[in-house]
Amino acid sequence: MVEDDDDAAIGFFFSLAVTLPRFDLEAYDALVNMQIEHGVEGVILGGTTGEVQLMSWDEHIMLIGHTVNCFGGSIKVIGDTGNNSTREAIHATKQGFAVGMHAALHINLNRNMYTN
Repeated sequence: MVEDDDDAAIGFFFSLAVTLPRFDLEAYDALVNMQIEHGVEGVILGGTTGEVQLMSWDEHIMLIGHTVNCFGGSIKVIGDTGNNSTREAIHATKQGFAVGMHAALHINLNRNMYTN
C-alpha cells in the first residue's frame, strides 16, 4: 500500500463482476473472500464491468449493503452510484452511504452506447 502526503491510503482494489440475471450470493461471497485472501484492500461494485446497467437500483444497493455487512470490516466498499441523471445519482449515493459504503464512484459521461 502506498500513502501520499495527506496519509490517504491508496491500495489495491478489485472491480467485481456479478453473475446475472440471478444473484448467487454464495459464489459472490467466495469470490470476495478469495480476493481478500490475495491482498485486495477494497472492492468496486458496479464500476465499468457492464452488469450494473442490467441491475435495478434496489438490486445494486442490496449488493452494496450485503458486501458492507459481510466484508466491510476487512475491506473498503466503493459503490458505483453514478448515473446520467444527476437526481438518480444523488439518490443512489445517499442510499449507498445509508447502507454503509465507504466511498462512491461516479464516472462522468457514463455512456450507455449501443451498436446497430
